Amino acid sequence: MNTADTLGSIGGVLIVICQIPQLKKLIMTKSAGDISVETFTLLFLGQLFWFVYGILKSDLQITLTNAISGVITLVIIILVFCYRRREAQINHV
Repeated sequence: MNTADTLGSIGGVLIVICQIPQLKKLIMTKSAGDISVETFTLLFLGQLFWFVYGILKSDLQITLTNAISGVITLVIIILVFCYRRREAQINHV
């Protein structure tokens, strides 16, 4: 493994784990009031394009990093919508 691959691997790991604290907070508090769904939607779209780019370039690091982080981002988006719907129902009653 050369220096570029090592740096790419480290960057990929950091990109994947950087969303874990937000996901953990979201699950623990079951509240999504302070989360920008627009930001996470744009992030997901960027990850989707990078994922496709990685496939087209046959670059496993780019493909794998964006596949894993894209799934995490999608889970965050889904939870935001679920928790906001639940909060709206509670506040409406």
